[in-house]
Amino acid sequence: MLVLLASAVVHVWTFLGIDPIRDRWVFVLHGLMFLPFAAGLIDARRVEPDRKKLLRILFHAPKWAVALSAVLFVYALANSAISLSGGDLGFAEIRGGKYVLVNHGQVIRELSQREFEQRRAHGIRWFSALWMVFSCVGLTFLLAAAKARNEQVEAAALPIASSE
Repeated sequence: MLVLLASAVVHVWTFLGIDPIRDRWVFVLHGLMFLPFAAGLIDARRVEPDRKKLLRILFHAPKWAVALSAVLFVYALANSAISLSGGDLGFAEIRGGKYVLVNHGQVIRELSQREFEQRRAHGIRWFSALWMVFSCVGLTFLLAAAKARNEQVEAAALPIASSE
């Protein structure tokens, strides 16, 4: 949940003109997003070991979590399409005291300060949308697995009706 919230905060910052990259700590989220995702899938596999039936576990997830995961997934796709339609591909960097657009280590062109800031915001916005999707899907699987496990325990605890 914390990874999802931190990712959402970073994402919102990109719309407010705050440059989250300046501190570089935000890229920790790039690795942390895999923790809830992996934990969710591992926990779900413990409850439903059959990979072909794994997605069925989502029927146990809270509807809000499934809906939020779906909305974030669609948003990330739209965000990616918008980011990639912006012309030159690459990342904004400062090299030799100049703002430049770099792709695979090669300087494509020089940028104005405004373009530099916009490019940085678009880049972190793209990453943070993915961070939100992965962490939310992981959270959804964790919630679904917990509920499914509880239902299995409750079903096992019910007395078997005798036919006498």
